[in-house]
Amino acid sequence: MSDRDDFSELIGSARNVTKCSSFYFNGRIRYGTKGEKVEERFLCMNAFRVYICSIKIPVKIESQFNILSIKLIDRTSDSHVIIETEEKQVHSLYSLHDKASIQPFLLILIRNLHAVFPHRLQAIVEIRPENEYDKLLRLSNEYYEDILNGIRPCGGFSVRYECACDLYQSSCHKYVQNLIDNVFAHRVSREFTFREFESLTQKDWLPIIHALRHNEWFTKLTIENTKLSSENIDELCTVTRLCETIKDLRLVNCGLTKDFGTRFGHCLSVTCVENLDLSNNTLEDKGLINLSSSLQQRKLPLRSINLQSCSITHKSLQAFHTTLMNNTCLLKNLQTLNLSGNRIKEENCITILFSNNDNMLEELHLSDVEFSLESTSHGSKQIFDIIFNKISP
Repeated sequence: MSDRDDFSELIGSARNVTKCSSFYFNGRIRYGTKGEKVEERFLCMNAFRVYICSIKIPVKIESQFNILSIKLIDRTSDSHVIIETEEKQVHSLYSLHDKASIQPFLLILIRNLHAVFPHRLQAIVEIRPENEYDKLLRLSNEYYEDILNGIRPCGGFSVRYECACDLYQSSCHKYVQNLIDNVFAHRVSREFTFREFESLTQKDWLPIIHALRHNEWFTKLTIENTKLSSENIDELCTVTRLCETIKDLRLVNCGLTKDFGTRFGHCLSVTCVENLDLSNNTLEDKGLINLSSSLQQRKLPLRSINLQSCSITHKSLQAFHTTLMNNTCLLKNLQTLNLSGNRIKEENCITILFSNNDNMLEELHLSDVEFSLESTSHGSKQIFDIIFNKISP
């Protein structure tokens, strides 16, 4: 059997074990294993995943990673590249021969990454040397046809979703992609809603949420009346931390508890969200206190906050309002605050809002609270919306 026949058999075996009908790249390389040992391996890649396989037939997958997990690409020489992933794994790839180049693999890898992140790749993946990215992208444009060329609906969300499905090894639902490309893309509001995906499991939601991490299209994210899994809550926190375009975040009646205050608090100080709706979640005092602590460090404005029916009391509102008073950026920009449906028994935690002339509040919703609003409404002209209150005699 010739070398060509051997290589064809190797490719066939690799396709079988990886369940890939075709590869974007395949070839023999040398791969750094334990210590400084370097051994021959078979490297192959489809649109979203890289495989390092044995060279013995039947082929076995020894290592693999999704391109979304790549954090660093370091081209140390023409024949050597180091790839680091989120899992803190280091993949050291060498060309099969010292005089050969590993550039063909790099060109395709950069091309695939650029297809997923056409405008933000350099901000997501560190590429060394610093001038290497432009060079590799130019060469890849020259050698490989861009099958995704042109403007893609919703900034290419469907491609990122499909890649995220591969990352989580979950099913890619074509109707999700069709809905995004043909319905969501025509929304003037650029709102991403999840009510259309209620038939899917929480596990199926995970890659959808992940695909919003580096979104540049949608400006509003809404999830209502669905209890979110812990994993999806964590992913939402990551999305709000990384995404710069989502300004409105509505998580209404999503089963969020006091622990959410701590988890979401880590990103609240840096998120670009300006309108936050957490209504009808049992955040309780502990949750609001944790959120308030994070707000102290926030340097970006918040326009509106909805905490209606969040099981909070005057105890946590004292901490929340103190944070507002001490953060001039928040105080000067907050226009709407909804505290309706909470067990607020002391009015001083409301009147404190109006003791500072920097206060720009235009709407304060206080329906269904537990203290008399007569003195508050008379003394604070900026309270414009106090309706359906249980005012004590």
